[in-house]
Amino acid sequence: MKKQILFCATFLIYVCSTTTSCSTTNDGAEEIQSKTENAVLKTEKMLSFESSLKVWFQSRNENGISTLNNQSIDVIKNQCLELLTEIGVNKNDIESKIKISDDALIMFTLEQYSKKLQEKYNQKNQIR
Repeated sequence: MKKQILFCATFLIYVCSTTTSCSTTNDGAEEIQSKTENAVLKTEKMLSFESSLKVWFQSRNENGISTLNNQSIDVIKNQCLELLTEIGVNKNDIESKIKISDDALIMFTLEQYSKKLQEKYNQKNQIR
């Protein structure tokens, strides 16, 4: 569980750094352009998943147990499923994670999201 939390914390730091990074020049126009380009990388489902992930992590107590109610967990699960579908993950892989646990689905979604985001980031940098 601690490895999962460490992985997720590292991922969130990565996500925050890529979305808030800006040009090192003093030209304000370049800074705005850089922020806009980074924002374009993410779809609406990606942003929704990030928000849900933050809520999910904040709800964890010292023992790693979620304090969210079932309705909130269902919302997070639905956002996971929507994102995994958008990314193009195999439905059998998704079903296998659903059968294990909610946490397994969320962690799997986080891993797949991280891979997709890295892929998009690399494609963007190759164009430049």
